[in-house]
Amino acid sequence: MNFAALTSLLTAPANHTRWLALLISALWSLLVISQQTILNDDAYIYLRSVSLWHSEGLRAAMAHYSWPAYTVLIGALDVVLPGDALLSAQVTNTLLLGLLVLAFIECSYCLYPSAHTRTLAALTILLFPLLNEMRYFLIRDFGYWAFSMSSLWCLLKYQQQSLWRYALAWGVCLAVATLFRLEGVVLLLLAPLLLTITRGFGFGSKLLAALALIAIGAQLVGTVLGVNLLNQGQTAYQYYLPTLLDLPHALSHQALQLNHSIFAPTNFPGADNVAHGMVLLLDAYLYTLLATAVTALGGPLTLLLVIALWRGWLRPLCNRCWQGYALGSALSLLVFLSVMHFLTQRYVALLVLLLLLALPAALLQLFQHLQTWRHAARLPALITATIVIFALDSLVSFGHSRSYLEASAHWLQQNLATTTVLRTNSFYLAYESGRITDYDKISIDLATTLASATAGDTVALVLKPSNKQAQQLLQARTDLQLVQEFSNGRGDAVQIYQMR
Repeated sequence: MNFAALTSLLTAPANHTRWLALLISALWSLLVISQQTILNDDAYIYLRSVSLWHSEGLRAAMAHYSWPAYTVLIGALDVVLPGDALLSAQVTNTLLLGLLVLAFIECSYCLYPSAHTRTLAALTILLFPLLNEMRYFLIRDFGYWAFSMSSLWCLLKYQQQSLWRYALAWGVCLAVATLFRLEGVVLLLLAPLLLTITRGFGFGSKLLAALALIAIGAQLVGTVLGVNLLNQGQTAYQYYLPTLLDLPHALSHQALQLNHSIFAPTNFPGADNVAHGMVLLLDAYLYTLLATAVTALGGPLTLLLVIALWRGWLRPLCNRCWQGYALGSALSLLVFLSVMHFLTQRYVALLVLLLLLALPAALLQLFQHLQTWRHAARLPALITATIVIFALDSLVSFGHSRSYLEASAHWLQQNLATTTVLRTNSFYLAYESGRITDYDKISIDLATTLASATAGDTVALVLKPSNKQAQQLLQARTDLQLVQEFSNGRGDAVQIYQMR
């Protein structure tokens, strides 16, 4: 098969590509959810909030979790769908991921219009391991990513035609994204500002006007619903604002601490040189952001993007709209890192997805470059193997078995007396046992869990073989009687004790 025949396989009508991508995305979600029956820890606060909404009303749910857009979406579907809140949450995730897939495909096409871009973009997003591995998670990030990418799609369309409907659609989508994660505020402010500076006030004025209209409309809707959105935003930020306002002083203090750990007071630059320490500190934060993004991308995709950047194949990244979103995302991550001092792959996912928007353009130019390869006839087999490898990597779980958790939950359901009080450091066991009302509020710290138990209680503890401190703590306790144990081949275990 020659290169022309290969590229003809990538050509498909836009509607066909979209619908097929949405269908495959739903299939992927079904496949991953069927394999992963144990939820992420964050899931339980959303399930509890939905339960409170239905039993005590929306205000109770909002008091329980102050930024409730994801909860409201799950709860609304739970009203009309059969089954429980978990099923509604999984349907919600499937719909949000479908929107993300569609928006990703169209953004990539807007950045690099080509007959083959949509198909390659669909393959990129559908085979991206990080996203597929999280399909069973219950996290509000799905809504944030989906509507942020949708807003970028609208902004790229506005860049092409400068019509009011695209400006308003951009603002609405990004406002909805902000309802899922407040980091969207950075994009709301930074993107129109950057475009106004680079493209002129005439171009940015419609975006700024759209923001004003949306702010007024949101306040009116909030008034009708009896919800003060400004107060909700302040409540959601209550854990971040004090540290954020104190950030300059905190950074200076951290810079001095870093200096004292590296430099002697009498050597250049000196242990009290805040400026040099600040450079080192910011370098450490930038390195952490870069390393986390590389881990989230994975080695092969990182290498491919680096080669594409070196050869000048990433022209879509020169787009001002894309740059505004990438800059806003990176800035919010750096601020979060400096305030909270941790960063996970999940948090960098939007930035990584923005980088992946340029991958279809790079792949097309790579295909063109390979036309002269003497083994070009093997290219279809190589592409097929790559697709299979990525699909297996992201859709099939090869990790250690977690069936011991399910077995222990079943044992607790079947063997505990109705009056027995259960204490556990596992959100999963707290939820599945049906015995802990505030199952999302338990402590995962073993010592705290043991401290809360009294004589007669049953204590179910999830233990890792690497946690030697936990084993020593349990061995030192004489008031615990081991009743049952479930484990896997690696030594992960649930140990169930009776408190004497």
